[in-house]
Amino acid sequence: MKILLACSAGMSTSLLVNNMKKFADASDVIEARPVRTVPDILDDWDVLLLGPQVRHLQRKVKATVGDSAPVAVIDALAYGRCNGAAILKQAEDLVKIHVRTEHHLEKIPPALHQKNECGHPVEHHPRKEQRP
Repeated sequence: MKILLACSAGMSTSLLVNNMKKFADASDVIEARPVRTVPDILDDWDVLLLGPQVRHLQRKVKATVGDSAPVAVIDALAYGRCNGAAILKQAEDLVKIHVRTEHHLEKIPPALHQKNECGHPVEHHPRKEQRP
């Protein structure tokens, strides 16, 4: 699994990376970067976690990343305690949900999972379409 942690300068999340690696599989890739570099490094990350101090940028980062990976804010308590195990579990859970959602959307006809200009799902009501 490839996990990207992003904060203001990448310094505080680099401490978390070291703690997370203690609990991660050897094949896992975990890196910390400044949030401003995220658009430049949109590789094939499985999940992107933001430090609590940049939570105000979550919508912007989600719009940049799109549906390629889940984006979430690191749990503040786990972040403050530098709890690598809890943050690794948060990342794993987000990936599981994202994969399950992608699999579910593949079964739905494309017309039924369209999004409006704000990125919200467009609801289709067959009975409403029948009304004049």
